[in-house]
Amino acid sequence: MKEAFSVVIPAYNEEKYLRVTLPSVCQLNPEEVIIILDRPKDRSEEVIKRICKKFETNTRIEIINEEVDWKLRQAYLRNYGFDIANNDTILSTDADFYLDKNISHYIKNIKNKKYGLISFGILDYPLNYRSIISVILSKIFKQKTFAGPILFSKKAWLETKDQELKNWWSGEDIYIRRKISRKYPVKHIYTNTWHLRPQDNTLKDYEGGIFYYNNLKSRSKIKMFLLSLILLKPHLFAGFMYAFNKKVNNSSNR
Repeated sequence: MKEAFSVVIPAYNEEKYLRVTLPSVCQLNPEEVIIILDRPKDRSEEVIKRICKKFETNTRIEIINEEVDWKLRQAYLRNYGFDIANNDTILSTDADFYLDKNISHYIKNIKNKKYGLISFGILDYPLNYRSIISVILSKIFKQKTFAGPILFSKKAWLETKDQELKNWWSGEDIYIRRKISRKYPVKHIYTNTWHLRPQDNTLKDYEGGIFYYNNLKSRSKIKMFLLSLILLKPHLFAGFMYAFNKKVNNSSNR
């Protein structure tokens, strides 16, 4: 018996990647695929319809043209998809992730409430140093904070999210995992899911450092420094220290 679940994918002019990655979504046999197109200017809609017709996958294409603060836009799009999903079990992924077909084996673990959320690690394509280190670190540290697709219960998400969502502008997968883990068991699994756009993004790393400080339980400067050093992401530590110093200065001015 096929397990019913929804897939949510926000996309901003991702025609090139959807041609490759959408078939990997369809092969999981979801009951519905919800793709939220953000102010599309390319042929993404045409590509989506053609691929999903070939795989006979039920697809809902939502086109969003509303103006939203760019920092909050990813959260807005993803939550829009979560809200309209017909199933309690939701797989949230990105247009540039080529999914491992074995992800479908874990759907039942959300449905039978064994876990409230399962996160899936990713590998950069082509494989690089950071991917290998991320796999090693995920096995060493109990708290998994590495980005990737997440499979979760909509009910668990609605029960645990709060007003902090208004400030959710980076690391949404980590945010959802942290919230759901307060009430439900969560698990991190590495599969052969490939990130097809692993280029360096210093601004995103800097914002990620700020997000980590504001949202993770552990705020150790030493741990963050070592992590940024190992992953060759100095801007991650710079963002973390900016948030740290801002909080220290705000406290001293009170």
